[in-house]
Amino acid sequence: MKKSRLIVGVTAVAAALLISGCSASVTAAPKPTTTAKSAGPFTLQIVQTTPSFSYLPLDVIEHATAANNNLTISSTSANGGAAASQLFAGGTGQLLVSGGDGPARLLQTGAAQVTVIASLQRNNPWVIVSKKGSSIKSIKDLQGKTVGITGVGSQTQVSIQSELVKAGVPTTSVRLVALGSVPALIAALDQGSVQAIPIQSPYLETEQSSGDVQIVDDLRGVNYPSSLVVARTSDVEANPQAYCAFNASLKEAMQKLYSDHPYALAEATALLGPSGGTAAQLSEQLNEYLKSSWSENIAFTQAEYNTLKRVLTTSGAFPTEGFPTMTEMTKSAPKCK
Repeated sequence: MKKSRLIVGVTAVAAALLISGCSASVTAAPKPTTTAKSAGPFTLQIVQTTPSFSYLPLDVIEHATAANNNLTISSTSANGGAAASQLFAGGTGQLLVSGGDGPARLLQTGAAQVTVIASLQRNNPWVIVSKKGSSIKSIKDLQGKTVGITGVGSQTQVSIQSELVKAGVPTTSVRLVALGSVPALIAALDQGSVQAIPIQSPYLETEQSSGDVQIVDDLRGVNYPSSLVVARTSDVEANPQAYCAFNASLKEAMQKLYSDHPYALAEATALLGPSGGTAAQLSEQLNEYLKSSWSENIAFTQAEYNTLKRVLTTSGAFPTEGFPTMTEMTKSAPKCK
């Protein structure tokens, strides 16, 4: 994808929304169903974290399917999901690709009124690792240790805290340090400034093949919405056709990835470059994503929402009171044919 590289740090979002009420009771008319090609051309900018294997469908949209729907997309990258959400809340871009914690936080804090329009990845991609030969071999061994995370309020933070709670380890007994990108996390682990880090493909396979890490806790089997596509409610209501064009492009991209393995492998190689590992490693990652992470059905499901709420509220980072409902997270999504 075309990148406008903008790396931002984590800052507090102080935006508040004032919503004025109306005493009259009004029954809203059903939303009309919108087709992707009912208007256009469309231009959308995506705010995302540093591209990883999970973003391959977005790359396919750029190279193969956006044009079918009269759509042009570009992207801006931020250093971590929390920073991406804050950048989006500040007015950058028309779409946010974020872990489920992103839209939940924006809605719960009132930083932005948003709606989930699609689900890109349906499992947690993170694996917690320590140095090969370390005494840290399970989540319980993290007690009293320093663990790197990508950012404050990030998916890595809430995932680790949720796992600590499940294991009966006080979250306050583990020091979490925000370090940014996965390469920065790996460097900190190598230098010994942290004793464990979260990591994902393709870096995991590279570090394992070098014999540098051992798995402490594998989160990849958890059904968790790790990449949701989010839009501002006002933008969707003003121009639903543009967002239907995006969803149509995403569906076509998924169909292409599932139906044409050589094409998908070539796109993955082009996206990740040398950091993606060998052709065999890329093929293995692709097969795993096709089996467990992606789906040709791009809808955000109730099951994903249920897991999202459980993980975020048990992590201690999100209060249960005022946590957005499934309806609140999806009610303004465009109705597309």
